[in-house]
Amino acid sequence: MIELEPIGVIHSPFTERGTAPRQGRACCEQVQVEIFQKYAPGLGTMEGLSHIWVLYWMDRAERDVLFSRRPDWDEPRPVFTIRSPARPNPIALSIGRIEEVSGRTI
Repeated sequence: MIELEPIGVIHSPFTERGTAPRQGRACCEQVQVEIFQKYAPGLGTMEGLSHIWVLYWMDRAERDVLFSRRPDWDEPRPVFTIRSPARPNPIALSIGRIEEVSGRTI
């Protein structure tokens, strides 16, 4: 059994499914990663760091999809062979440049 416990929340201008860019590195919007108080000591000092890896759960993604289709494809493709947010376990990974750290917020 695998259990995940959220350690924070991402504040982003992308609040609806389908509004986020297909490629995160193509995005110029700033987001904030807020670490919950319970886990704040785990931040330590972030002085000197330029980037952070963020693993997150795409909570608005469809989870019962095994095939996905785009208009430019001839046929649907299996979700584990493509970068689709719609998948049984919608775990995602992004890297972000650290602009500022203020308390529990990056």
